Amino acid sequence: MSSSSGSSKVQTIPRGFSCQVRRSSDLSVQLKHAIWSLLEGNMKDMCVAVSVSSTHALIILSRLSASSMGWDAKKKHAEVFHRFSRFVCIFRGSEGLPHKLAGFSMFRFEHEDGEALLYW
Repeated sequence: MSSSSGSSKVQTIPRGFSCQVRRSSDLSVQLKHAIWSLLEGNMKDMCVAVSVSSTHALIILSRLSASSMGWDAKKKHAEVFHRFSRFVCIFRGSEGLPHKLAGFSMFRFEHEDGEALLYW
């Protein structure tokens, strides 16, 4: 594939993985749980200011800058699974089973204050 503004590259899914694009409303309860577990496990600590008594742990955690917005699980859950949210889900295997979720990307198109926005 080529483009007049430069080169573009088509990415392929590695063998043994599958990709599905779904609306938030089309996610099963099990897949929502798998997405939330992955998100919380990877992001919560980066959003929470942590105080640790162990010097070694403090050095490791100090590399993570806590979000000024903090971690509000209820608000974050509502934001992630908003009715306009779309998910690109990557699964190990071809069945798209929730317990085989390898990763995801969430995006959402919005229109605010006269502006078209894309959240991801």
